[in-house]
Amino acid sequence: MSWNQIVDRAIMTSGFFQHAAVLTRDGFLAASSVGFTVSKADFKEVMGCFLDAQKMYKHGCTVNGIKYVAISGNPRTIHCKIGPEGLVCCRAKNCVLVGLYRPPVMAPQAVTAMEMVADQINSGLYNVDM
Repeated sequence: MSWNQIVDRAIMTSGFFQHAAVLTRDGFLAASSVGFTVSKADFKEVMGCFLDAQKMYKHGCTVNGIKYVAISGNPRTIHCKIGPEGLVCCRAKNCVLVGLYRPPVMAPQAVTAMEMVADQINSGLYNVDM
């Protein structure tokens, strides 16, 4: 399965995300939904949030030109919001998944869905390699 198929079939068809992207661990945009991009600078900021929660809570996280306020984070998953929109970033063994959700989707639904895709990648279910 390709990274585009993971965005289209695993993330977007969950019904929880308006936009999604998959990035390699070195910041290359491997796949994304139409109209959604995550720049190398955005990737560096997201990775910095994974590594330094205090910085994330103080400065938030910018993706696709929008600055989000940090809600929660750990070494695996970051959740940020701006108004009713939310951003979930989840690390898998060989990539970083990014998804944008909007109401009526609730944060726990989006976080759980993205972590499930990461778990499936980690288990080899999708058989993709960078």
